[in-house]
Amino acid sequence: RKNGANRLVFTFSEPVKAADNAISSNEFSIVNATFSSVQISQNTLTLILTGVVDQKYASITLKGLVDQTGNALIGVSTVAVGNLFGDVNQSGRVTVSDQQAVKNRLLTPVGATNFLYDVNMTGGVIGVSDQQVVKNNLLHQLG
Repeated sequence: RKNGANRLVFTFSEPVKAADNAISSNEFSIVNATFSSVQISQNTLTLILTGVVDQKYASITLKGLVDQTGNALIGVSTVAVGNLFGDVNQSGRVTVSDQQAVKNRLLTPVGATNFLYDVNMTGGVIGVSDQQVVKNNLLHQLG
């Protein structure tokens, strides 16, 4: 979709905070995107990104986060999210199948189950402009 994966939500087994008690961009290492903002609410961290690079994986490494007693978090600390404008079937490549999938949903109201087909994120209904965006990106792939 337009702007790629620009809102990432991390859920932990317990509440977390920044080790220095000031949550900021310092708690993340980000590749192929830019930090915009972050919010922590108990055990949920929401990270907002801008400048997500199309046809690339955005890599986010969490660092400087601790539990409420100051213990460092354990487990996987890096995630990679593929960003491919027009890849509505999430195959890693924009193909005629993506274009057909959007065409099959033309004039359908956008909702929780079909939002990926609103490629240009104009909201309301899935339109011909969404199909055109997919067509313009044919043969693009993640790399």
